[in-house]
Amino acid sequence: MLYLDVACNDPDNGLFAHGAPALSIGSAEFQCRRAAPRFVDGLDGRHPAQLDLRLAGRRWGYHGSKEWVGNWCWNRYTLAHPHKTVRWYLTDFVTWLRRRSLYSCDHGPSDFFDWFNGSDAVAPARVHELVCTLEERS
Repeated sequence: MLYLDVACNDPDNGLFAHGAPALSIGSAEFQCRRAAPRFVDGLDGRHPAQLDLRLAGRRWGYHGSKEWVGNWCWNRYTLAHPHKTVRWYLTDFVTWLRRRSLYSCDHGPSDFFDWFNGSDAVAPARVHELVCTLEERS
């Protein structure tokens, strides 16, 4: 399973800090290029049963989360869309993230790393394949 991990908690006390200086999806790690984008999580006011998070003003649905994953700086989210698989929704997420130039990929499989940090246009099906390579096998 692939998750979105967000470094959204204050490193000094573990409290939610409303920013996301780093992200991780499977084996890919992302660092913000400038000041940490604003990050909010919670109930969607339009749909009270739907959980959502907002990164740099864009809403993304999720159906589960866990605080302090790995250490108290990180929270984990299972992104969810009613009409897409998790991997296709993550494909949408990384495509949006790349287009916004908010983050650079600092670590990941070489094909994903090259695509994310490059400028070449890639078909959504190929991006989906790249996202699938992020799942860490044990």
